Amino acid sequence: MIDRLLNRPGPLRKQRAELSLRLRREGKGRDYLDRATGRDAVAWVLFIQEAISSTWEDNPADPDHPISDPRIWAHALVNELWQQRPSRYGDENMWMAAVLAVAAGTWAVRIQRAKAFDPHRPVALRKGAYRRWLGLTRALLAVTVDESRDSEMFDQPWESPFVKDATDGRFV
Repeated sequence: MIDRLLNRPGPLRKQRAELSLRLRREGKGRDYLDRATGRDAVAWVLFIQEAISSTWEDNPADPDHPISDPRIWAHALVNELWQQRPSRYGDENMWMAAVLAVAAGTWAVRIQRAKAFDPHRPVALRKGAYRRWLGLTRALLAVTVDESRDSEMFDQPWESPFVKDATDGRFV
C-alpha cells in the first residue's frame, strides 16, 4: 500500500522525489525510519494519513469532521511496517515496537503541530492544539530520558557499559 501511495502521479510525488534526491546528495536523506524500513518519516506520515482517510465515515454530530476507527488504520500500519522489516534483525518485537513508536509518534506530533499552525483554523482551537502538541512532545521526551522506573519494568541489575571496569557478563 505504501508503494502505491508514494508512487501515485501528482505534484507531491515529484516534490518528494526531488527533495529526497537533494537530501541524499547532502548526506541528510536517511532518518531512523528510512534506515529501519526503507521508507522515511514523510512516507510513513503519508501512509497513516491515507490509512485514516480510508476509514472515514460521516459524523452526524459534525459534518465537517468525519470519524474513523483507529483500530483499522493502526492494524494497517502494523501490517505495512511488518512487510518492510529487514530480513535479518535480532529481535522482531523490539524492532516492531521501535518503528511503530517512531512512525505513529511522528504522525501524532506533526499532525498536532499542523493543527496548531493552520491559519484556516480558529485561533482558540489552534492554541489548544499547541498545548496538546507541547504536552505530547514533553511526554515523548520524558519517556526516553526518565530512568527512574526502569528497575520496576525490568528485573535486573543496572550498570552503565561505559564505567571503568564495567562487568563484561555473558548473555544467557
